[in-house]
Parts: sequence; C-alpha cells; structure tokens
Amino acid sequence: MAGFATAVLLTLNRCTHKAYNRTREFNMSLQGLMGTDLYGKTAGIVGTGRIGQAMIRICQGFGMKVIAYDPYPNRQLEVTYVDRDELF
Repeated sequence: MAGFATAVLLTLNRCTHKAYNRTREFNMSLQGLMGTDLYGKTAGIVGTGRIGQAMIRICQGFGMKVIAYDPYPNRQLEVTYVDRDELF
C-alpha cells in the first residue's frame, strides 16, 4: 500500500497523468508539466498505523516535514502530532 501511495504522490508531483493524456493527443509540449521539489514541503498524515508509518518514512526520505493526526498517538515516531482541524 505504501508503494502505491508513493506512486500517486510522485505521479501528481511530476504531472505524469497530464503528460500521458497529452502524448495520446500528440502534444509533446512540456509547458505546465514541471513538478515541484518535495524537499521542505509539509505532508499531513491521517493515522499512524502501519501504512501511515510507511508513508511517514517515505515523506521523511524526501526531506519533507511531517505532521500527523491520530486519536492514539505513537510517541516513538519522529513526527509532530497536531489536532485534526490543524492537519486539514
């Protein structure tokens, strides 16, 4: 599941879905397809179970700041817990 989440994150960041549609229309323009650097961005994770922990590790691997919400926080994780309203 974490691999799927990583693929979705990178697909959205790199605009792969737009590039795919453009190439089907024989439009090879790169305008509007440049992604952004994930380093330094903030990721919000809802739930810090097994899948949430895997996503936290992935985001931290990209150098992202990670905040999380979970009704039962795991204080052993290197993540900043916030309330649900602040996360959203």
